Amino acid sequence: MYCGEEYYRAFINGDDRAFEKVVELYSDGLIFFINRYVHNLSEAEDIATDTFLYIVIHKNKFDFNYSLKTFLYTIGRSKALTFLRKNKRNKANANIDNYVNIADEQDIEQTVIKGEMKKMLYEAIAQLPEDMQNIVYLFYFENASYQEISVITGKDQKQVDNLLYRAKKMLKVNMLKEV
Repeated sequence: MYCGEEYYRAFINGDDRAFEKVVELYSDGLIFFINRYVHNLSEAEDIATDTFLYIVIHKNKFDFNYSLKTFLYTIGRSKALTFLRKNKRNKANANIDNYVNIADEQDIEQTVIKGEMKKMLYEAIAQLPEDMQNIVYLFYFENASYQEISVITGKDQKQVDNLLYRAKKMLKVNMLKEV
């Protein structure tokens, strides 16, 4: 089974189908990551497409010493920030329904409780400062390492560690308020 870097290397060597695998592997996560910045799923999809187009055009920019996912998320973040600067729009609240997929369960009560808990968690995350929101999302939802988060956000690993620590403390306080 190939990883993203191997598919990308195959694409660079002329296998166009390998790029389809790269898009398949990373598109959903990248779209949701970008959506954390732009708060518009349609715009996030467009920016993700631009990100993939960038790595098609600039094949020589990727350093195979790093993760392709980190490279894509760094480019996606940059393009999202550029989009925000150009449009200077007010951010809308993130729609929790875009992130939460409630599994079908026989017990409706348990499903409702899980949905409410997820909603409370997302509302608590939404109360965090934006840099903390992004780090929490990358660490817990994308399983990114401190090093990858550091590259994506432009912060050093100690700053990432500190922000994640403070975010967890704030989330605990926010969640206890809700209960």
